[in-house]
Amino acid sequence: MIHCGVCDRRLDSHWNHGRPTYRCRHGHTSTQRADHERPKTLYIREDDLVDQISIRLGDEGIAGHAKTELDRPRQRRVAAVLRESGKIIVYDGAGWRLKEIGPS
Repeated sequence: MIHCGVCDRRLDSHWNHGRPTYRCRHGHTSTQRADHERPKTLYIREDDLVDQISIRLGDEGIAGHAKTELDRPRQRRVAAVLRESGKIIVYDGAGWRLKEIGPS
C-alpha cells in the first residue's frame, strides 16, 4: 500500500532497530553493483507514517495526541480505510500523499 514517489515501485517492508520500517532501493539489490546515478534509498518508519495518516484522518487517540507506541489496531484501521477508499500512500523522502488507484 506504500509506493515510491521517485520510481513508483512498492516499498519493501523490513525491521530496523526492532521497528517495522519501509524502504525503496529503486530496483537495486545486493546482487547488483550500485549505480552512481541511482537515487538514495528511501526509508520511513511504519509508526511515524501511521501517526501522520491517523492525524490526517482524524483518529488522534486519547487527548488529541497520537499514540507513540506500536499500535496494531490503529495500523489495521488505517490500512482498512485506505483499502476501502481505493487509495495508496506515495512517499518520496520529503513527504507523503494519498493517491487514488484505478480499477485493476
